[in-house]
Order: sequence, then structure tokens, then C-alpha cells
Amino acid sequence: MKNAKKTDGRKKSAPKSPFPAFSPEMAFPTLFYSAAKMQGQMLHAYLSYNTEILDFLKKRIAEDIKLVDSVTQTDDANEAATSFVDFWREAVVEYSGEAGKLASINSKFALDAVEQLSAEAKTVEKEFVAANAA
Repeated sequence: MKNAKKTDGRKKSAPKSPFPAFSPEMAFPTLFYSAAKMQGQMLHAYLSYNTEILDFLKKRIAEDIKLVDSVTQTDDANEAATSFVDFWREAVVEYSGEAGKLASINSKFALDAVEQLSAEAKTVEKEFVAANAA
């Protein structure tokens, strides 16, 4: 082999890290796992949130279609006006309710993230302490 160095047959180990807690065999697996776990939880929350929004919008679009059908199928101006008023009254109530629901979902996601982050930080801290004690 070109440029191969001769060795005395002993297995070479990786150089020691000046920061034992950051050596690859100590903390990195836990840190990487924790980061991946948090990203998975965020993706789950994001997709759940989007599902909620899309379900709501699907219902509201169905209401939009009903309004168009109601207005276009009547010759009575008062009936058309009543359809508009009823539509907007219901829309305001439903959008307000959905905003409250989304705020509640956001609060739960944030609380879950803080609890998970705190638990992961404690685990990593214990491993760092153990690694530095060795």
C-alpha cells in the first residue's frame, strides 16, 4: 500500500477528547437520539395541528357551498339576505371556537415540548456527570 505507515501491531485508539463528556462514546448518542426524538414530536404536533385546521376548513368550505346554493336557488331577496346573515353569524362563532381550540392545542404542544426537553436535559446531564467522573 502506498503511504501506509508501519505499526507495531497494537490497535490505535481515537485520541482522547479534552472534554470527556463530548467524546463520541459518551454523550453524543444520547444527544443525537434526544434531538431526533424532539424533532419527531414536533413533526407529530405539526401534522396534528394541520389535520385540525384542514378538518375545520373542509367544514367551512361545505358551508360556503351551502350559502352559494341557498342564495342562487331563491328568488326572494329577504331569504337571500337571511342566508347571508345566518352564514356570517355561524362563521364568526365557528372561527372564534376554532381559534380557541388551536390556542389550546398550541399550549399543550408547548407544555409537552418543555416537559420532554427538561427530561432529556436531565438524562444528558447525568451522562455528562458520569463521563466526567470517570
